[in-house]
Amino acid sequence: MICLWRHIIVMSPSYESLRAELDEIVERYRAHLARDQSKVTLTREEAVKRIRQLGFTEGDAMRWLDQKRRRP
Repeated sequence: MICLWRHIIVMSPSYESLRAELDEIVERYRAHLARDQSKVTLTREEAVKRIRQLGFTEGDAMRWLDQKRRRP
């Protein structure tokens, strides 16, 4: 058997997908603060860890988690 795929190309995530993941992390963290049992929540430590895994700094994570919600 001959393998034609010798190299795997990994594309960096798009802005939209990174933003969607970031928004989900922040939303799940805020649900934890509000004790919203209807959602799977994240503690602050878990949220920071996930944001860092996306390639951001701990300072970035702290700023996003501490921001007040904007009204639509």
